[in-house]
Amino acid sequence: MLPAASSTTGAEYKQYEGRITVYLLLTCLLAACGGLMFGYDIGISGMYNKQNHHLACSCKGLQLAVETVVVLLFFLDLIQPPL
Repeated sequence: MLPAASSTTGAEYKQYEGRITVYLLLTCLLAACGGLMFGYDIGISGMYNKQNHHLACSCKGLQLAVETVVVLLFFLDLIQPPL
């Protein structure tokens, strides 16, 4: 038989009293920026390849189409209702 996971009672547990430090904020900010850059890169490169095959337009036209979608998604994200 497996031993119990913990032999302490509920009264012995203490609430973690962690603080929000500058290091924690910088770490979260760096992780968020990395995620945004990764998502932007994946989305733009995927869209660029698909639009290039389907639209067969010039480089300037493709650039305008990609930028329009990015700006539209940014503004739609601002008005999105909370989940």
